[in-house]
Amino acid sequence: AEPSPLCFRNSQNSAQFVDKYMPQLIQRVTMVMPIADELLAEDMIHEEMYSNISAARTNQSKMRELFKALHSGGNKVKSAFLSTLRENEPNLVQDLGK
Repeated sequence: AEPSPLCFRNSQNSAQFVDKYMPQLIQRVTMVMPIADELLAEDMIHEEMYSNISAARTNQSKMRELFKALHSGGNKVKSAFLSTLRENEPNLVQDLGK
């Protein structure tokens, strides 16, 4: 794997990245459900949050619901989200990280 454009070694850096690029992530993430599936499997989001994400009609709406879960979960959950995002949409993370 290529090295990350930014240092994501700790959850605070990951959280700062997620917070900084929230508007772009809401607009550009397309693999919302696979990311939500993984976060649910890792107990990073609750069933109710997952249901809200799943029920949303557009990717942008799904991402807004996902961000509600990320904010309530804090840095640890944001870090897990970024890790999952990098697996599912590496080009997006790299593009934002430049």
